[in-house]
Amino acid sequence: MSPDARQSFAATVWLVTKKDLLIEFRSREVVYTTLFFAVACVLVFAFGFVHEGVAVDDAAAGILWIAIAFSGTLAHQSAAASGLHQHYFDLASQTLSVGAGEVLYAYIYMDPANPPVELMLQWNANGSWEHRAYWGANNIAYGNNGTESRRAIGNLPAAGQWVRLEVPASQVGLENTTLRGMAFSAYGGKVTWDAAGKGASSGGGTTPPPTSNPPPSTNDGSLTSTVWIEDSLPRGAVQAADGGDNWNWINSNPAPFAGTLAHQSAAAQGVHQHYFDWASQTMSVAPGEVLYAYAYLDPANPPTEIMLQWNDGSWEHRAFWGDNRILYGITGENSRRSMGALPAAGRWVRLEVPASQVGLAGSTVRGMSFGAFNGRVTWDTAGKSSGSAPADSEGPGITISAPANNAVLSGTSAILSANASDNVGAIEYWMPRFRGA
Repeated sequence: MSPDARQSFAATVWLVTKKDLLIEFRSREVVYTTLFFAVACVLVFAFGFVHEGVAVDDAAAGILWIAIAFSGTLAHQSAAASGLHQHYFDLASQTLSVGAGEVLYAYIYMDPANPPVELMLQWNANGSWEHRAYWGANNIAYGNNGTESRRAIGNLPAAGQWVRLEVPASQVGLENTTLRGMAFSAYGGKVTWDAAGKGASSGGGTTPPPTSNPPPSTNDGSLTSTVWIEDSLPRGAVQAADGGDNWNWINSNPAPFAGTLAHQSAAAQGVHQHYFDWASQTMSVAPGEVLYAYAYLDPANPPTEIMLQWNDGSWEHRAFWGDNRILYGITGENSRRSMGALPAAGRWVRLEVPASQVGLAGSTVRGMSFGAFNGRVTWDTAGKSSGSAPADSEGPGITISAPANNAVLSGTSAILSANASDNVGAIEYWMPRFRGA
């Protein structure tokens, strides 16, 4: 290398070093991180190798606990960048085998001061990166949207908190494969990533009530109902929420319509919803059947619109009541069907939607969404039925069977027998005491 070349190289190194030092001087990020790590090292090694001020003879136990301590003390953070940015690895000799029915996961924390508009996870199996899942905007144009190479999972999670991202391996073509690489990608913003691997679904960041088999079908005369959601989500369901909503299981205020729990929305402005998808315990819908859910509109904070959505591989199956403010789909079609005015607030009501009106006759449903515009709504049991529950179109009738008509009564008491009927079924009747002339 000539003297001029050496001088040019040295100048370049100095410029790069000067730039990095100026950036560090402003942010102090490396200094603070290194200082914290150094203090942690001193403390951990002191506890591991020193006992009562004397170095231990056998350091094996100390080394074991040092490994355990440091295994969970680090996360990896992206740069705060615009556009697509990612970090990744490949060709790992310590591979990850993925079985049928398993779920891939990673924990993330989105910077609330600089959130991304899209997150993407990518996996490399057998030398191919064509296994991707994303949340949020569809700006990262790898693969083909809607396929295993670029699968939309849902909206971005909330920023400022750790969230578990989950992807069923079947949705990105990774069942019964062996992974050797993984990529952590974002569009804009800053993201911190932590533990990643495989496992069973946890419901997506928060733990819902344990899933269970649904109650058996009920039969009320000509109406047969099959419950899909009651006190818990169907098996395998991955839950999520947006618009400030969340999955909040309650047992009071109001009391559940059925069972022991109902799920209540947040009291939020604008569009807010909580939903689940990927249930392995699906619901088959036959032609002529009716979908239903019970709802309770908060009388102190009622919504202006409520919406139910179902997923059979597509979310384009929606029904709404009230204002037409939630602009998913196309009004008047299966993707946004008006079912009429809002029901009365302050009491449980049964919402019903003929499956044919939302394009679900003959389909198998794997997900469901409970949405509202403004206000708060409590939701309870949901499923399907063989038809609509009859409307209460007539008043109850009472027929006295004893004593006989025009009978003459005597004494201080008499036994009265009567039959009550109503077009929706009579539960009980009440008759005040009376005295003769």
